[in-house]
Amino acid sequence: MNLFEKFHSEHRGRGLRATSFIRKGTLLLTELPFAHVVSENVERRVCSNCMKSATLKNCSGCKRRFYCSQKCQKAMWPLHKHECSALKHLQQSEGATDFLMLLYQVLIKLNSKTDWKKEGYLQSVSDLNSHYDKENVSDEEKIEMEQIFVKLKILSKEGGVSSDLLNSYHDVCHLMSKLRCNVFGIQDEEFVDTDGIGLYLNCSLFNHDCEPNCAQIFQASKVHIRALRDVQAGEELTITYCSLPACSASRQKYLQSYHFVCTCDACKYKKYDNEMLSDQNGMEIEEEQFKDLNSRYEKLVELKEKGENDNIITKCKELIAEDNFADGNIIKLKILQLMGRTSINLGNFEDALEYHNQYLPYYSKYIPLHPMIGLIHATVGKILAFQNNSEDAMRHIKEALKRLCLSHGGNSPVIAECERILQECQMYLQQERMSTE
Repeated sequence: MNLFEKFHSEHRGRGLRATSFIRKGTLLLTELPFAHVVSENVERRVCSNCMKSATLKNCSGCKRRFYCSQKCQKAMWPLHKHECSALKHLQQSEGATDFLMLLYQVLIKLNSKTDWKKEGYLQSVSDLNSHYDKENVSDEEKIEMEQIFVKLKILSKEGGVSSDLLNSYHDVCHLMSKLRCNVFGIQDEEFVDTDGIGLYLNCSLFNHDCEPNCAQIFQASKVHIRALRDVQAGEELTITYCSLPACSASRQKYLQSYHFVCTCDACKYKKYDNEMLSDQNGMEIEEEQFKDLNSRYEKLVELKEKGENDNIITKCKELIAEDNFADGNIIKLKILQLMGRTSINLGNFEDALEYHNQYLPYYSKYIPLHPMIGLIHATVGKILAFQNNSEDAMRHIKEALKRLCLSHGGNSPVIAECERILQECQMYLQQERMSTE
C-alpha cells in the first residue's frame, strides 16, 4: 500500500501527503540519484559512483574520477564516457565546478531518453519548477549563467553529446534554475561533511517546513526519508531545506534561493526568535550586529574546514567574551558547537564535553525532532564512555538510539556504533559490580 500520494496546492505547488496514518520512524522513500557529482575536495576518498569511502583507483583517462571497484567503474561508464575527454579539456582551461558537471550529467541523461516512469520516478526533470522567467537576475548572475552555458557547450562538444537543448540559451537557463531549486547537498550521516550534490527526483517532491515531520538521511549516495513523528492521513509530508537551528530571518534569507516565503508556524510566529537573538539583558541584538557576528562565526568555520584547529578555540572564546550573549543566543550556541567539534579533533575531551553540555539543552528546545539532537547525545555518550563514566554514557547513548532509530533506521552504521558503546558500558559496569562483591 502506498503511504503517500502526489498533490498540488495553489501556494506550495506539487507536494506529497499521507494517504493513511504513518507511524514515526516509518521509512517512506529510498532513492538513488538521477545524477550526482562528488565534490572536488573529497574526490580522492569517495567513490565517484557509490560515494562510499574506500581505497580508490582513478580513471586512467581524466584522472578526476575515482572508483572503489570495477563494478562501480562499469556502472558509471555510460555517463563517464562523455565526461572523460571533456574533463581533460576543462582541466587545461577554466575547470569544472560541481554544478556544471551535474548540469552536464543531467543533459546526458535527458539525451538518453530515460523512461522516468519505468525507472520508478514520480516526476521527470521537465516537471520540475523553473523560476528563470520570474527571477530578477542580476548582471553578475547573468555573466555566471552565460559562462556556464559556454562551458556546457564545450563539454558537450568534447564528450560527443548532441542535444537540441544546447541550441537555446533560454532553455539551458531554465534547466539551471530547475537544478538550483531541487538539488540536494549529499551529507554524511552525522551532518558534518557534504561530499557532493545530487538530483533526486522523488525526494524533490517533499516541500519545506521549518518544523518538518520527516528527515532525509544519506548513506553514501542513497537517500532515505523517514517520518520523525506520527503523521495523520491527509497531512503533508515535509522536510527542511534549511540548516537548523536558525532564527526566522536567517531561514527566510536562505529560502530566497528557492523563490518562496515560508509561512510555517515557526516563521509566522517567529518561534524562539526572542531567545535566539537576545543579549544577557534580554534585549534583542541589532540586525547589523547579528550580521557581523554571524560573518565572524562563518570565518571561524572556514578555518576549521581548512584544518586550522589550533587557534579556533582561542578565537571562539574571544568572540564570546567580546559580546554580551544570552545563554540561548543562536550565535553563541553555534560557536559552542564549533568549539566542541574542534576540541574532539584536538583530543581535549573534557573541554568538548563541557561545550556540548552547554548548547545541547537549547538545541533540544529549538529543534526537538531533528536528527542532530540524537547525534549530539551519541557524541556526549562516546566521550563519557571514554572517560569510564559508564552510567551517564549509557543514559546519553540510550537517548541517541531512541532518536536515531527514527531518523536513521536500524541498519545505520551510526546505530551500530551506539549499540557497540552501550554494550561495552554494560560490560564495564557488570565487571565493576563483580569486582566489589
